[in-house]
Amino acid sequence: MLENIKTDDWHLSNCELSRPITKLEFGVERLIYSYFRWKVACMSTVDDAGLTAEDISVLNLIRKDDKPKKLTEISHMLNRSDVSNLQYAVRKLTKEGLISKQDQSSRKDTTYMATQKGISITSDYAATRSKFLIQSVAGQVDLAELEAAANTLLRLTGLYDQAISQTKVL
Repeated sequence: MLENIKTDDWHLSNCELSRPITKLEFGVERLIYSYFRWKVACMSTVDDAGLTAEDISVLNLIRKDDKPKKLTEISHMLNRSDVSNLQYAVRKLTKEGLISKQDQSSRKDTTYMATQKGISITSDYAATRSKFLIQSVAGQVDLAELEAAANTLLRLTGLYDQAISQTKVL
């Protein structure tokens, strides 16, 4: 479907190099929204808390390694600068009983961990993800391709972040 999208008639594609970048950006946007819908659908099979895709990202990240995480760590790992939205997600997850505050010596040092309920839900989420997504990917996508795509996305993230800092100079 994306291969049929012409990018040479877009205002964003004003040179040869910008055409594949525009096509990639459009593909990433479509992927983001598809991925967010998938996360919500997957989570809704295991819990009815009404979590958003962003909430699910925060919950899964807090569960990662089963070690306490500070809000600054969560922000950094998700490459997000909207701390107020992350604070909202953390409050929501706490209210739902999915995470709890750990070290509260100061607001800056407060850490969060998944509760037993949060561990159970994220484990069920992982099992559902495996059943419906991972198993279907297994025969359709080359693992080396996935690894290369992940590395490319990581490099592009750095380039976009660099471009952000350059635009702030203007």
